[in-house]
Formats: sequence, structure tokens, C-alpha cells
Amino acid sequence: MRYLREFTATRITVGPFLDKTDGVTPKTGLTVTACHLTLMVDDGGVPTLVLDADATASGGNNDMVHVTDDNAGFYDLELAAAQLNYQGRAILAITDAANHCPVFHELTILPAQVYDSLILGSDLLDTADGATLAAIAALNNLTAAQVWAYVARTLSAFAFAPTPSNAADVTSILAYSQGIQGDVDDVKAVTEQLSFTVPGQVDANALTGAGGLSAAGVRAAVGLSSANLDTQLGDLPTNAELAASQAAADDAVLAAVAALNNITAADVWNYATRTLSNFGTLAVDVWAVSTRTLTGIGGLAADVWASGSRLLTGGDNIVLAKGTGITGFNDITAADVWAYGGRTLTSLGTLVADIWDRATSLLTTAGSIGKRLVDNVDAPISTISLGSGSVAWVVMVTDGSNPLDGVNVWATTDEAGSNVVARGYTNASGQVTLMLDPGPYYFWKQLAGFNFTNPQQDTVA
Repeated sequence: MRYLREFTATRITVGPFLDKTDGVTPKTGLTVTACHLTLMVDDGGVPTLVLDADATASGGNNDMVHVTDDNAGFYDLELAAAQLNYQGRAILAITDAANHCPVFHELTILPAQVYDSLILGSDLLDTADGATLAAIAALNNLTAAQVWAYVARTLSAFAFAPTPSNAADVTSILAYSQGIQGDVDDVKAVTEQLSFTVPGQVDANALTGAGGLSAAGVRAAVGLSSANLDTQLGDLPTNAELAASQAAADDAVLAAVAALNNITAADVWNYATRTLSNFGTLAVDVWAVSTRTLTGIGGLAADVWASGSRLLTGGDNIVLAKGTGITGFNDITAADVWAYGGRTLTSLGTLVADIWDRATSLLTTAGSIGKRLVDNVDAPISTISLGSGSVAWVVMVTDGSNPLDGVNVWATTDEAGSNVVARGYTNASGQVTLMLDPGPYYFWKQLAGFNFTNPQQDTVA
């Protein structure tokens, strides 16, 4: 979508102009006077033809020249102010059926102020009318009384001051603060009974005597009688008792450790509750002994073989069902494998490629699928060519923007696709040329990975 300024001459980029034959080759050397300009404007909702003339190369109105150094097919077109003296939607078409594909551009012609505001940023949108501006100006003369007298108002903040409506709250706050002061006075009365000779330390005589705290008072405060408290203090061990106890414990531990020196292998094996959690290097150490004799495996072999994940890493003569040793598999034939009762085919290898690349000259076995394909399919397909008509008809195939190579294209004379008269494959440019006689045809396209609309009807002339 292009935006243009109302009633303002301008120059716009038009294109790209592409070759009418293949639809992809840029046209950079057009004879611009052969290009016809058509400008339609929806003026007041009614389509109106504003411009219907050929482009010029004289430097005046509707002048169109190729953009310097461009190689994509773009041109510079000048439009006059009178041609843009409209507002609303517009569409510009540039045609020259003999040389290039049609070029279309959708346009929107905006009022000057809107264009300058949205596109150039040199103006502001007019968002208020005269009445609104007058109402805003009138606000400058409002008095405080007028604001307060307004019916719908909300007071969001004001300085706090006691009024008849909040006097009760003020009384409650004062009463609470007086209670806190009473607690402070009580603490002060207690501390005043203590005397401090050294800052931060309470004198001993402050805890005893008149008005002070005695030992009996401390015990009474924690709920203990004098005898009970003294007994508990007397039961605590002294430093000497703690040292003697530790020494005795150390001796017992050393004696227990020393006793372990006399434990035999039989003692360990006969212990009722034992758990072997790691062999360490035991297996390697045993195997490394030069003279060893294995007298019994017990259930070892069965346990090893029953393990879910096992790997055989050595063995000189592994006997298998098909001969002696691994080399016994060398004489297994494909028939032996295929005849095995329980088999599963997990991969085709190169089987598909081998079948697909098989030359048709080798498919000679009567009654085989290959022979039937050669007799009934190969010959009819081979006889279909690019056609033998008198008109070289170019078919262009793209994915919407890029040409497609290797597309199978064929033409039939019937909509059912039974009578194929020409067939070919597109090249790297997405084109294939079929030789057809003049008349109507149905065209078909096929390429793996793409869905085409088949058939498409066209008339060859």
C-alpha cells in the first residue's frame, strides 16, 4: 500500500516490470511510451477514471524513466497534482501486452495534514474542534468555590486535624500512649533499685539485702527448692572426673581394634549377617596368580549367563550351531537365512535402489512383474514425446515465487486425462516447451512434495 499527499505532484517507484514470455526476467530497457497508464480512484465511494494515457519520456506529466543502476526492472513515474486532487483508495495499472507483464500498485491518497503528520512527521493531527478548545480555555477561570460546589468530587488527601467526626479516634490514641508511659515507669522503678559501681556491671550487694534479690529468691523464682537445686549442681562431674572417663573410653576402643588382628577368614565367612558390596581388585588379583585351580563354579555360570546385559569379549573357539568357531558362518547362504523359522527383516539395504535401477532389457522372465511393466507400460511411455504440433507452447511452473525444476508436465485433449498428446519435464528455469496444434488442451503437472491443481485448461493459438 502506497500513501500519497492530496493535490501534490510526486514521483513514485513502479515495477518490477517482468518479461511477458517467462514472467521472471526483469525488463530494464522498455520503450516507456508504449506503456499505458490507468489510474482509478474511489472518489466518494464511486470508482472514477482519473488517468488513461501512455507514459511519456519528455520530463513532463506522466514521465516514466528507468531507475539508474537498477537491474530488477523498476522505473520512476511522475504524477501531476491535478491527478491526485482526490481522497481515498486508488489503483494504478501499467500495461504493455507486447513486452511485459501487467504492473499494479494500490494507493491511498491522504489529506495534506494527515500525510504530513503520519508520513513526514512535520505536523500534528487535528484531534479537537473549536467547541472543545473553548471549553478547555474556560477552565483557566475556575475558582476554588466552583470546584468545591461540583456535585461529583472525590477528596483524596488533606492534612490531619481533629474534628467532631474523628475526636473519638484521637482520644483512643492518647489513652494508648499513656498506657505505654506507665510500662516505662515500671521498668524505671526496678532499675533504680540496682546500683552500679562499674558501668555495665551490677554490684553484688544489689542482689542481696533489703530490697535486693537473694539466692533463695532466685530459686523461688524458677520454682526449685534449695535442696533440689543444690543436689543438681552437686551431680555435675568435675574436670578431673571427665578426664578419667575419657581415658577409660580410649583404652576400650584401642583394645577392640587390637582384637581385630586375630580374626581369620573363617571367622568373617561364618559371621551370621554379612554383605559383600564390592570385589575391588579381588578378581584381578586371583586371576593373576600363576598357579590356580578352579574346583567348582557352583551357580556362577548360570548367574552370569542370566544377566540382562552381557558382553562376550574373548574366546578362541566359540562353538555355534552353524559350524565350529565364528568362521563357521562364512558358508551360510541367503537360502539358509530365508529358510530360518524366526526371522525379522529390519532393513532393505540397497534392495529398493537395485530394483529401481534394473535395466528393462534384463526383465525377460515371462509372467514376472518386471516383464509385464516392460510390455505394457515402458513402450507406451517411451512413445510419448514433447509432441508433434505446429505451435511451441511454453508452460511455466513455479512454487508461487521460484521456478521448479524437474516437474512432469503433460497435455491431454480430454478432461479425464486419457489421451496424452505431449509430455516433458521443466528445466532449471521452470519451463518446458510442448509442440501442440492450435486448440483447447488440459495441462497436468506432477512433482514429489508439491500439490498442483490438475488439470488446468488453456487454448493454444
